[in-house]
Amino acid sequence: MKEAFVGFDSAWSVRNKGAISYAVFQEDTLEREALPQLSSFRDAAETINELRRECDDVLVAIDQPIIVPNQYGSRPVDRVAGSLMGKLCSGTQTANRNKATMFGDAAPIWRFIEDISAAEHPGTTNAGIGNPLMDFEVAKTATGQIHLIEVYPALALPALEPKFMDRSYAARYNPRNKNKFCLADWGLACETVRRCAGELNLQVLMEWAQAMAKLPSPRKAHQDKLDAVICLIIAMQWRRERAGHGLTVIGNLESGYMVTPASCDTRRILQAACEKNHVYISPAHRA
Repeated sequence: MKEAFVGFDSAWSVRNKGAISYAVFQEDTLEREALPQLSSFRDAAETINELRRECDDVLVAIDQPIIVPNQYGSRPVDRVAGSLMGKLCSGTQTANRNKATMFGDAAPIWRFIEDISAAEHPGTTNAGIGNPLMDFEVAKTATGQIHLIEVYPALALPALEPKFMDRSYAARYNPRNKNKFCLADWGLACETVRRCAGELNLQVLMEWAQAMAKLPSPRKAHQDKLDAVICLIIAMQWRRERAGHGLTVIGNLESGYMVTPASCDTRRILQAACEKNHVYISPAHRA
């Protein structure tokens, strides 16, 4: 069987480009890796559809909400993620339908989903129940299809790198935020990606991340590419579970969910927030 794993940092908007990266395997043998490239929704859909024609199975991990039934406020999963990010002196961007350019009926995310699924996606009632495209459990085991899971790189980093938890401060690796950007944090985030890529035998991406860590003045485009690779890593961990990190699902197919790595420390915070907000959290999946 030939399968592809894709990481897509969508940038949430039609006006900005995100980034995409992928890896293709024949059975368990790596066939090729794609260095992350800047990508619009349309570019990403074209890349994914090319992989669909080539491969028996494609798993896409996207850094953007794909189930947003709420008209206002935040999704339950956003509040849970926000609890951990708040502990780390950071925050989350909430998703609701009232943010028309991101999640309204004409938002590009819904067209993207239609383009890769070859089926109409109901933009007004986009719960994932009964839709195998967005079912995280189906994505873990089923073959011969395309699957889409929601992930969140900033939530994953403190689980993948304990130093961010130990110091109680999230990774300040967004170069656009000049007042908070920290070059040392950028290097640590890149080193985390390098290590995780190495654990998954992604040699090209491992070397790429090592080079990114040495950039003296990274730009926002570099962060988008780094996030795309984090998405790819989570996709591979979800399907293969070879990296040794616990993987957890927060939320559900009705109100929205995220698949995320969770360490003992991050899971403890997420678990407490789930109990407080009456949100489902799965047991940790381990290799």
